[in-house]
Amino acid sequence: HAAVGGEADAVAGAAGGPKWLVLYHLDRLMLADFYNHCTRPLHFIGSSIGAWRFACYAQDRPLEAIDRFEEAYLGQTYSDDPDREEITAKSREILDYVLGESGTAEILSHPVFRTNVMTVRSRNLVRSESRLALTAGLLFAATANAVKREWLGAFFERVLFYDRRDRPPFFDLEGFPLTTVTTSERNLAEAILATGSI
Repeated sequence: HAAVGGEADAVAGAAGGPKWLVLYHLDRLMLADFYNHCTRPLHFIGSSIGAWRFACYAQDRPLEAIDRFEEAYLGQTYSDDPDREEITAKSREILDYVLGESGTAEILSHPVFRTNVMTVRSRNLVRSESRLALTAGLLFAATANAVKREWLGAFFERVLFYDRRDRPPFFDLEGFPLTTVTTSERNLAEAILATGSI
């Protein structure tokens, strides 16, 4: 939790998959104590599991939301050989349970928290649905990254979904292509789902 430019506070939540279960109790502690005292806009920026956690933070009853997330996360089951469609459907089911009927609206109208979600859009070969082209594209991307990180921009583009009420302090990230989109009832859940996709 850090002040940025003396004007706004920001909290980053990185990707981490099941490692978030270690943070579950810290989340509960922070929600029950520390974040209750925030009075000025606090920008959460998350990718993958970080965005899912922050989606719980900004609901009206965040402790209940984070408990729903833990329950659904631990309770997920799949067939012996799940495909992309099955995994996507299960992820959507978990997110629907975490958000409930009003979670999206609560996040978008939270009086203090500003939920921002970082996703990545694939470009060129890594956009392909063909396994061969995708594999080749990922090999080219890994090579480009090893030579010069900025070259990854030929393969991936960051897409920042941000709360329209306040421009976040990380709005003008450099060194990598960035597209910005304001969050809405229509796209927030899809952005959260997208940032957890593999």
